[in-house]
Amino acid sequence: MSVAKTMNNLAVVYQNMANYPEAERLYKKALAIEEKVSTRDNSAIASSLNNLAAFYDQQGRYTEAEAMYKRALSIKERLLGPAHRDTASCVSNLGLLYLHKKEYDKAEAYYRRALSICETTLGQVHPSVASEMSHLAELYRIQKKYNQAEPLLRKAMNMYEKKLGINNLEAALCMYNLGSLERDQGNFKKAEPLFRRTLGVRERLLGPGHPETIAVMRDYASVLKALNRDTDAEAVEQKFAKFVKAKPIKEKTADAPKTETAKTP
Repeated sequence: MSVAKTMNNLAVVYQNMANYPEAERLYKKALAIEEKVSTRDNSAIASSLNNLAAFYDQQGRYTEAEAMYKRALSIKERLLGPAHRDTASCVSNLGLLYLHKKEYDKAEAYYRRALSICETTLGQVHPSVASEMSHLAELYRIQKKYNQAEPLLRKAMNMYEKKLGINNLEAALCMYNLGSLERDQGNFKKAEPLFRRTLGVRERLLGPGHPETIAVMRDYASVLKALNRDTDAEAVEQKFAKFVKAKPIKEKTADAPKTETAKTP
């Protein structure tokens, strides 16, 4: 493994440990090494740019992230073409960036482009197609465009279940977003089974103490209370009480930016 790849991997570890200054230093160092050893733009540079951009995106440093995402995309388009499946991840990351910036028209354009690339290169039924559908659906849900969001979420969830099985985290995220969509519209009876199923999958796959399990538990309990099922809500809360942290947990409703492993040109 190259020094730059090792640094990228270490940067991810530090980022997960919330040691952001060290993560940034390593991401930058990895990019500098790739740029120094390469006489031309290549996939390794694009990957390092993408990873640093994803870090900046998650830190809310959107101007820096946008510039690096666009440079990474330009390299991928030049090397692979604008409609290559590996180009789609850069396109999708730009969509997520614009969603974070609340520039929804731009986000939709990039998400639609990423979805089109995946459908063309991978076929109509593929986990990557489902991922891009769920991104677009979440964008619509945030804008309260529920009629556009719901069919995309259901199609994505069915696609995940067909390709990956019933018990997988990707389908569970679609279920969670569907539950959120129904709850947002006051449809608590429809939201309840979706949150319950999501909770079951996450408890099995992530464990009862995982932050994402606790997050959906809280949403499930709140829906039970809205349905006047206070006893059931209390039972759910008591089951997970020992795992609940004092610090509020924010549920992930969309994928994080996609990081990449640098490839040898």
